[in-house]
Amino acid sequence: MTKQHFFYRKKGCLKKIDINEIIYLAADNNYTTFQEKDKKKFHYVRITLDAALSLLPENKFQRIHRSYAVSLDYIDVVKRDIVKFKSIPDLELPISRQYYVQLTREVVILDTAAIGQTEEAAEAIVTVETKEAKPSPKPLRAAKSQLPK
Repeated sequence: MTKQHFFYRKKGCLKKIDINEIIYLAADNNYTTFQEKDKKKFHYVRITLDAALSLLPENKFQRIHRSYAVSLDYIDVVKRDIVKFKSIPDLELPISRQYYVQLTREVVILDTAAIGQTEEAAEAIVTVETKEAKPSPKPLRAAKSQLPK
């Protein structure tokens, strides 16, 4: 495998982006922010998010929202509507419903209930989980004085 090097123009120079240090990409019209593990280090590049993702390694970054893509290496927690990271614990990025399904297909989920299921069944589970369940009524218990002796 050949190692790809990515550069962008900044103040008349070419500045290198270490893709292995990037935890997420954020779209801002025709610009994309490449955020590094260190919260204070980022690269603001004139390229759309779609164009950036087409140049980057496919198996490294996954889109989670129309404005965000994340590095699969740095994800710590995935909830129904947010993604959290190991290196920046207070950061939460939104995840849309359509990209949540795509993300769950890209990662290995260690859940024995999903073994052998078809994609349609897995999508049905995702759909059912999004609906709020009504609490079940608590069973009535007889008082000790009412129990037969």
